[in-house]
Amino acid sequence: MVTFWILALFVSGAEVSEINLPGCSHVEPQIWYRAISDEEFVLQCTLPDRDGNHTYNNSVKWFWRQKGKESLKAIEESSNPALQGDALWFKPLRDSASGVYICMIWEKIPCLKIVLEVQTKKAAQCSGYDTNMLYLFAGNRSSITCPGTKCYSHPKKPNVKWYKDGHEIKHRKSRKSLKLKHNEIYLSPTYVTDAGKYVCDYTLYDNTTKWTMRTVVTVEVIAKNTIHPPNFLYPNGVVILEAELGKPLELQCRVQFGFERVSLMRVTWKRSNKENINEKLNQETSIYPKGLKGHTLLHVAKLKEVTERDLGSNFTCFAENSVGNATAVIQLKRKQRVFRLYVLCSAISTLFAFLLCAAFVYQHWIEIVLMYRSYLVHNETTGGKK
Repeated sequence: MVTFWILALFVSGAEVSEINLPGCSHVEPQIWYRAISDEEFVLQCTLPDRDGNHTYNNSVKWFWRQKGKESLKAIEESSNPALQGDALWFKPLRDSASGVYICMIWEKIPCLKIVLEVQTKKAAQCSGYDTNMLYLFAGNRSSITCPGTKCYSHPKKPNVKWYKDGHEIKHRKSRKSLKLKHNEIYLSPTYVTDAGKYVCDYTLYDNTTKWTMRTVVTVEVIAKNTIHPPNFLYPNGVVILEAELGKPLELQCRVQFGFERVSLMRVTWKRSNKENINEKLNQETSIYPKGLKGHTLLHVAKLKEVTERDLGSNFTCFAENSVGNATAVIQLKRKQRVFRLYVLCSAISTLFAFLLCAAFVYQHWIEIVLMYRSYLVHNETTGGKK
C-alpha cells in the first residue's frame, strides 16, 4: 500500500504512459456512467455495492485516461473538473471528458475504475428534455423531475434513485412533506433548505453492459418579486450632519431592497451645488444578503477632507430597483471646535452668574443697607460702653 501511494504521488500532475499501479492495472471497470454533454455532472469515489450515503469530504486521488488514448493523467486542482472531497465536479461536462477514471482513497478504496461516456442530447435520443435548473417558490407545492428519463427508449419506466449532498433521498418520518412518486420528488410545502444539487440515477442496459444514466438538477428556492421600491434605513429624508473642516468624512447610506430573482438594485451618491449638479463621488458598496427577504446595501461615499464647498452642497443618495427609486439627502454644517465652544460656554456661564448676583443685589438692596446700618450702630454702641 505504501509503495502504491508513492507511485501515485510520483505521477501526480504529470502525463505518463503505461503506468503500472500495483493492485489496479488489471482491475476491470466497476461502474459505467452515461451523461449528457454541456451540463453539470459529478463522479464520486464510492463502491457500487455501497448504499450511496457518502459525503464529499474524503481525501482522494483521481486519474484519467481519455477515450481513445493510452496515457494516464493525474487530475489535480482546477476549475473544471473541480475536486470537492471524494467528488469530481464537471461544470460543465464536455464531450472530451469521456474515458476511464480511476480513484483511490487511503485505507478505504485501493482502486476504483469508472467508465464515463458523454453524449449529446441528439445521440442519447432525448425528447422533451426538462431543464436542469429549477426555481421553486418557498411555501408552495413543487416537484422535481429527472431530465435523464427523457433520453433513450425504455421498454418500461426506469427506477430512479435520488441523491442530495451525497445522501440518498428516502421517505423519512422527520420530513413527511417530501414524497417520492413516479420517479419524481414532491415537496409540500417547499422550504429554503430544499435548495441545492440533486443527482438522479437509473439503470440502462446496452447489449450486455449495465450503464447508470446520471443527471444533475440544480434547485434554487425563491420568493415572489418585491412590489416595493427601495426603503432607506439611513438617512431618512433630509439629515443634517456636523463636519469639521479639513477632516476626512464618510457618508453612509443604508438601503433595504426586497427580493428580486434577477436583481436590478443600484445605489449611488451624488453631490449637487450651485456650481456643479450631480457630481459623482468616490464610493464603495457592501452587500448583506437577507435570504428571501432581499438585501441590505451599505453604500459609503468618502471625502478626503471637508471643504467650504462641501458645506454648501447637498449629498444625495439615489437607490433604484425594478419597481422604482427613492432618494435621501445629507447636508453638512460646520462643527465648532471643542476649545472655542468651551471658552464660549465659560464666558456665558460667568456672565449669567454675574447678572444673577446683580439681580439679587438689586432686588434686596434696601435690606442689605438696613442690615449694614444696624450692624454699624451696634458696633458703635458696644464701643462706647467699653
